[in-house]
Amino acid sequence: MSKSVSNDALWERLSEIDKKLEQLLKSQKTEEPMHEKGDLREKMITEIKNEIHKFRQSNESHLDVNRQNVHRMNGNIMEIFKHVCVTMKLLDELIDVVQAVKEDKKTFFNFRFFKVRKTSFAIAILGLLTFILTLFCMKQQNDYSLLMDEYYRQGITIRELGGELKIYEEKQRR
Repeated sequence: MSKSVSNDALWERLSEIDKKLEQLLKSQKTEEPMHEKGDLREKMITEIKNEIHKFRQSNESHLDVNRQNVHRMNGNIMEIFKHVCVTMKLLDELIDVVQAVKEDKKTFFNFRFFKVRKTSFAIAILGLLTFILTLFCMKQQNDYSLLMDEYYRQGITIRELGGELKIYEEKQRR
């Protein structure tokens, strides 16, 4: 990158050149020897060319920096544009889903005072059936345990009666 010169320095240099040009014009009005005018003119032309060259270098460096900034901004704008496009696609899909749910009346049971989703209704019925089956199984288990208890008691009673019967038979045999 070329060496950059500040604009203030360039303007200061240009004002000096302007003063020298004014001096040159004053000296042309006064009659000076011709060779001195030519030397002064050549000096002024070389200085002006040098200043123009410095000014051109400064402008080129500023333009390069501005081009780089413009490229960065274009890149940032393109990234933002991509994010906005993705977000807009997601919003469009979401809006389509919401409208489909609103428009799809088949997913709701319409009662007089409220609406119930069919899936919620099915879940409630399945929950109720599970509760009833659980109660039924608990009753079956309770009945089974009561029957087992009765069978156990009958077994004990039969043993006791069997023992008494043996005692009675032994008494009868004697």
